[in-house]
Amino acid sequence: MSLVPLPRLIVEPLVRAALLEDLGLAGDITSASVIPRDHHSTVVIAARQPGVIAGLDAAELAFALVDPEIVMRRHLQDGDAVKPGDVIATIEGPSRGLLSAERTALNFLGHLSGIATVTAGIAAAIRGYQGFRRLHAQDDAGPQGAGEICGASRWRHESPFRAL
Repeated sequence: MSLVPLPRLIVEPLVRAALLEDLGLAGDITSASVIPRDHHSTVVIAARQPGVIAGLDAAELAFALVDPEIVMRRHLQDGDAVKPGDVIATIEGPSRGLLSAERTALNFLGHLSGIATVTAGIAAAIRGYQGFRRLHAQDDAGPQGAGEICGASRWRHESPFRAL
């Protein structure tokens, strides 16, 4: 599925605010105190359960804002379905930056993917559902029938759900 990404102008203030909240005024003091400045790492983001991916732009931006040397290579795109173990992205760069951004990146990715997964489930449940149907043909009879269309007794709701 091809999705149109949100403009960076919209996403960046949200990611910046989340990073500022997470890192505070001192930054990631733990990483700065125990990890050498020149240490580099490679991180793999993989699915732990089935779902639909969303939030890769925000995750990638979190890493880029913390350290422009970090490179994220996407193996999947927003809107793709995943199963446990599927590799979503590989991120490489300075370890301090990776650790400083990873919580914010994963929070965006996890939250937005959760919403996308639930939305995909709802879409699948109602696929083929036609909504409301008129009970009487005269409801299409023009202005004189227009008032009848508003009457609740003239409509029936066909639910895609059933009680168990």
